[in-house]
Amino acid sequence: MQTTSSFGRALLAFSLLCFTGLSGPAVAQGSGTLSSGGPTTGMTAVPTSVAHRPQQRHNPMRIATLRWYDVNQAGVSFDVGSFAYGIAFDGDHMWVTNTGDGTVSQLRASDGQLIDTHPAGDSPAGIAYDGGNLWIVSVVAGDDVLLKLRASDGQQLDAIPVGDHAAGIAFDGVRLWVTNGFAATMTVINAADGSVVTTLPTGAGPSAPIFDGERVWIANAFDHTIQAFRASDQQLVGTYPVSNNPANLAFDGKHIWVASFDDSVVERRLAKNGLFVDSIPVGLGAAGMTFDGESMWVSCYMDESVYKISVRSGTPAGPFASGPQPIGMAFDGSAVWVVNQTGTVTKR
Repeated sequence: MQTTSSFGRALLAFSLLCFTGLSGPAVAQGSGTLSSGGPTTGMTAVPTSVAHRPQQRHNPMRIATLRWYDVNQAGVSFDVGSFAYGIAFDGDHMWVTNTGDGTVSQLRASDGQLIDTHPAGDSPAGIAYDGGNLWIVSVVAGDDVLLKLRASDGQQLDAIPVGDHAAGIAFDGVRLWVTNGFAATMTVINAADGSVVTTLPTGAGPSAPIFDGERVWIANAFDHTIQAFRASDQQLVGTYPVSNNPANLAFDGKHIWVASFDDSVVERRLAKNGLFVDSIPVGLGAAGMTFDGESMWVSCYMDESVYKISVRSGTPAGPFASGPQPIGMAFDGSAVWVVNQTGTVTKR
């Protein structure tokens, strides 16, 4: 049961990423910076460390295929809704949940054009795509639910009850995994018919589920652990202590990456056994991550930047400018998208 306002839920949902709370100045930083519409520059200034970097040579083919990360330091931003949160790619469009106004924005991935804005409950958060439908964690009439929307037209098809303060979601090809942050549980749902398979106990403050092909991993923000569950039978495989306040997870084909909001680092661990590999420093408030096939991208909420880390060497590049309060991230096969909670998405 959820009794908080939509904006209150948004703050509580984000508290799973930084449970020490959003400070007043951090929220105020983004005010008054949104454009009236259409593409805008993500930031008006580039950090000194970037502005004074020696000129680099760039592969023209990377620019031609929109892999222009090092060429365009700021990216191009597009307006979405209030308190933007989660993002998913359906092959043609980027879908962005707007927790503050109860909608999901549908943008054409090729040019960022807003195609439509669909209702998505009272405060949508996590979002996943299953090949035909969008699944969005939200609230309807005070209850936490998982909404099913048809991707072709945004029509709502179902609303499935989940646990207290649900926020994160992952799809394993058959089932949907929804983390219930304040209940310390995870609800597993059959995507074919919406039936609940099971509800699993987790660590404290679960969020950010991901699927590695065999296991589903979650981050437990309140007890500083990650957990792995075997997807086939939902059995717990292991629990591993990590850096403080793990905010997000990503998979590169071999490693699980853990973004630590409080420690401003990203850990790499072997997916096969959870063993620690290394810890890589990034900017303040590591929050979102996405893998582009070569590099891991990390959004840093507190200093409004993103970092690019070579998967091969573990060497970080950045900071690159982003919009205010960057959080969710996704890769569309050509470009990296960053959700800025103040109501824009930046395409790099």
